[in-house]
Amino acid sequence: MSPLLHSLLERLQAIPTHEWHRTAMVFPSRRAGVAFRKLLAENIKSPVFSPNILTLPEWLCQETGWQLADATQLQFDLYEAYLEYEPEEPLESFLHWAPKVLSDFSEVDAYLLDGDRVFGYLTQEKAIDLWSPELGQLDAYSSKFLAFYSRLGGLYARLHEKARSKQQGWQSLIARTLSEKCALGEHQSAYSHYFFAGFNALSKAESSLFTHWTQTHAAAVLFEADHHYLVEEHEAGLFLRSYQSDEWLGKNILISNQLAAGKSSITVADALGNSAQVQFAAAQIRRWLAQGVSADEIVVVLANEQLLIPMLQALPENLPAVNVSMGYPITESHAYSFLLAWSNWVEPLAQHKAGYLPHLLALLKHPFMHQAGTAASMQTLLKSGRLWIDANEAKERTLSIAKAMGMKGEIADYSPLAWVAYWQELLQIAIKASDKLQEAMCLQAIVLLRKLSIQLQRFPALNEWRLFKPFLQQSSKNEQVAFLGEPLQGLQVMGLLETRALAFRYVLVVGMNEGTIPKAQPIDGFITYTLRREFGLPGAREKEAVFAYHFYRLLQHAHEAVLLYNSGTDDFGQSEASRYLAQLRTEWKGVEWGNFHESSLQLATPTQHISADIVIEKTTEIQQQIADLLQQKLSPSALLLYISCPLRFYFGRVLRLRVADDLMEELQANEIGEVLHEVLELLYKPHVGQALSAQTLDSLRQEATPLLFERLAAKFPFKDFGTGINLLIAEVCKSYLDTFLELETEWSKNNEIKVEEQELNMLGSLSTAQGDVQLFGKADRIDRLNGQLRIIDYKTGKFDDKEMKLQSAEELLKPEKSKAFQLLAYAWLYRAQKAPLHLPEVGIMSFRMMRQGAKMLEITGADLPTALQWFEDAVRHIVDQLSNSAVPITQTTELKTCQNCDFKGICNR
Repeated sequence: MSPLLHSLLERLQAIPTHEWHRTAMVFPSRRAGVAFRKLLAENIKSPVFSPNILTLPEWLCQETGWQLADATQLQFDLYEAYLEYEPEEPLESFLHWAPKVLSDFSEVDAYLLDGDRVFGYLTQEKAIDLWSPELGQLDAYSSKFLAFYSRLGGLYARLHEKARSKQQGWQSLIARTLSEKCALGEHQSAYSHYFFAGFNALSKAESSLFTHWTQTHAAAVLFEADHHYLVEEHEAGLFLRSYQSDEWLGKNILISNQLAAGKSSITVADALGNSAQVQFAAAQIRRWLAQGVSADEIVVVLANEQLLIPMLQALPENLPAVNVSMGYPITESHAYSFLLAWSNWVEPLAQHKAGYLPHLLALLKHPFMHQAGTAASMQTLLKSGRLWIDANEAKERTLSIAKAMGMKGEIADYSPLAWVAYWQELLQIAIKASDKLQEAMCLQAIVLLRKLSIQLQRFPALNEWRLFKPFLQQSSKNEQVAFLGEPLQGLQVMGLLETRALAFRYVLVVGMNEGTIPKAQPIDGFITYTLRREFGLPGAREKEAVFAYHFYRLLQHAHEAVLLYNSGTDDFGQSEASRYLAQLRTEWKGVEWGNFHESSLQLATPTQHISADIVIEKTTEIQQQIADLLQQKLSPSALLLYISCPLRFYFGRVLRLRVADDLMEELQANEIGEVLHEVLELLYKPHVGQALSAQTLDSLRQEATPLLFERLAAKFPFKDFGTGINLLIAEVCKSYLDTFLELETEWSKNNEIKVEEQELNMLGSLSTAQGDVQLFGKADRIDRLNGQLRIIDYKTGKFDDKEMKLQSAEELLKPEKSKAFQLLAYAWLYRAQKAPLHLPEVGIMSFRMMRQGAKMLEITGADLPTALQWFEDAVRHIVDQLSNSAVPITQTTELKTCQNCDFKGICNR
C-alpha cells in the first residue's frame, strides 16, 4: 500500500472519530479513494462514520453547488453564444474550431487570467501579423479573420454568464468561481477538516484553493516525491521543486530515497510488435506468480491504452481476479465502428442517391451482424460484381438487414435524428448477444446517442449527414467505456494516470514508446506560444513534466519493474523507445549496482523461452490432407508457395484458407494481367502459325485499343473506366499493348516471328518415391524466333536479371529463383506433352520492361536437359518433405516474404 495513504491515515486518526463525517479527503482519482477506503477499513476497530472521500471535481461541485457540464453540451452552449455575434455562422465551420476555443477558455480560468486582457492581446498580435505598409486597408478575408479573434473576449464573458446562470460549467471555471469567492470571504466551507493527497501539477486556481484551506482550516496537502527526481533540472520534479519553497504547500512533501538509492530491479525489454509485447507481458506475469508473488502486488500499466483488449485476452487463466481501472476509448470499440459503418451506408440514401455496395459489405462484415445471418447476402453481392445499386433497392436491403438483426419497426426516415433512434434499438439488440465487455461498450454508445439526440432536436441544422457524421466522430473522442471489476483485490490493469497516489511492488509497463509516454500533446488552442509564456500558461515542457512525474513516482515504490516497448516499424520507420528509458540508463544509480537490465523478446529468459515461431507437427489427419493434395494436379505456383514458406503453403493449399473477397472500385493487379493476356490472345489468334509481318502487326495495333475497352466492359461490367483511377489503369493497359505491338513490329522487320500456340494448357506426370505426381501449367505464348522455339511468360511486374540466372540444382529451392523454377516447369511440361525434337528456350516478357525484349533463362555450367533434371529433383525433394511425417510445417525465415502474404496476420509478422 502507498506510503502516502499510510501517512494520510495517520493524520486522519489524529482527528476524533466523531469528526470524521465532517472531513473531506480529496484525491486526484476515484481509484486512489477506493484504495484509501480499503486501508481505512483494515485499521478501524469499531463502527464509525467514514470521512467523505472525493475526487477533485466532486469536491469542487460540493463546495460550490455547481454541476460539471457535459462536453457536448458545452460545445452547443458556445454555439448559441457565438450566434449572438455572428448569426450567419454555419454549424459546419463552427464544429472545427469550437474545441480549441473551449480549451483556451478552460486554461484562462485554470490560471485565473483576465479573459479580456488575454484575448485583447491575442487580437492585437493577430492584427500585427496581418499589418503591412504596402497593403494598406485589410481585405475582406483578413477583416473577417481579425473579427473572429476580436470576439473571443466577449464570447468568453458570454459563456461565463450562461454557465453562472445555470451553475453548470467546466472544471476550471468551477475552481475559479470557488477561488474568487474565497478571496472575497464569501464562501461557507462544506466541511471542518480537509486533506488533499496525491496531486502534482496544480493550476493556479487549484493551488490558490489548497493554500486557502491550509490557511483557514489547517488542511493538509500531501505530495509525494523521491530524491532521484527532486534534483535540479529533472523534469519529473518540475512542480514539486516549486512547492518545496512555498510556505503553505511545502509543509507535507513526503520524500523517499528508494529510487535514488537504486536498490530496485528495472528491466527494459523490446518486443517486435504490439502482439509480442502482450505475449511478453503475460509471460512475465506468469513468472511472478510462479515465484509466489501475489496478484494484488502486480500492476499492469498500459501506456498504449489501445492494447487493453489484447492484454485482457492474454492474461493467465489462473489469476484469482482482475480489475481494470482505466477507461477504454469508445472510438476503439465495436459499437463505434458499427455506427460508422451504418453512417457510411445510410448517408447517400438520405438524399435518395444510389447505394455504394462496398459500404454495405463493410456493414455486413461487422461482428454485430454475425447473428443476423448475413453471409449469404454478402456472397450474393460479391458474385454480382456490382459497385452501386439504385436508392430503392438500397433502402429495401437496409430494412431487411435491420429486421434480420431484430429491429421491429419500419425505417421511414433516413435523417440523422431518426437513425440515432434506430441505432439505439439496434445496439440494445446487439447487447443481448455480447459479452460483458461489448455490453459495456454498447451501453456507453447508447448514452452518447441520447446526448446527440438532444442536440439534434435543439439545432435542426445538425440534422444533415455531412454535419452529423463529423460531429459524431468528434463527440466520440470524449467518451470512454468504464470497466467494472473488484478494485480491492487481484491483478490491477491501469493507465498511467490511474496510478496516482497508489503504490505497487511489481510494475509492468506496456507500450513504453516515444509519443506514447510521454504522450504527444500538441497545444490545441488559439492562444499563441508568445502569449502562453507571457501569461504563465503551461507549454509542452510542463505537459511532459506531468507524465515524467507519474512515471518516476510509479517506479519509486517498485521492488521490480519491467518496461516493455515496441521495437517494430510504424508509418515513419523504426519505432522509438521512450526517452525515459534512455534517461534511466544514463542517470539512475541502479545501473551502477547492476540492477538495470535490458533484454529482448527474441532472447531466452531463465525461466521460459518465448518464441513467436509457428511449428505444426504433421498429425495423421494432416498427413492424409497432404496425401490427398498430392493426388491432385500441382501447379508450379503451388510448388513455389512451399519453397517460399511451408506454412503459407499449408494455409493456402492444404487448409484452403482464403482471403475474404471484397468489392473494389479500382482494377486489381491480377485483373490487369488477365485482361492483357486475353487481349493478346484474341489479337494473335487469327495469325497463329503464320510469320508475322510488319503490316499485320500494324493492323493489330489499330485493333488493340477497341478490343481492350470491349474486354474491360465485358469482364467488369460494373466498373467505370471513363473516370478516376480505372481510366488511368485502362490508359496504362492501352500503353502496354501499343508499346508491345510497336516493338514486335520493329523486331519483325529483321527477324522471322511466328506464334505457334497461345495459352497452352500442359500436363505431365513425374515419378516420385510416393508415386506419380501430376504437374500442370499454362504457357502464355509459344513462338519461333528465326526458327528457335521459345516459351514466353507474360508478366506485369518488374524483375531482376539475377532471377533469370541459374547455376546449380540447389538454387531451385531458393525463393529468389522462383522465376527460373517456373520457366523450367514450363519447359519440362512442354517436353512431357509435345515431345519436341528440340527443347524450347524459356523466358519472360515484362510489360514494364518491354524495351529490353524477352529475357531468356540463362543456365551456367549445364545445358537445358540437365537443368530439367534439376527441376525433377527439386519437385521430388518438395514431395518428400511434404510426405515425411518427421518434417514439421514451419515458417519462412525470410521476413521479406511475409510482406505480401495473405496470412501474415495469423503469424503476427
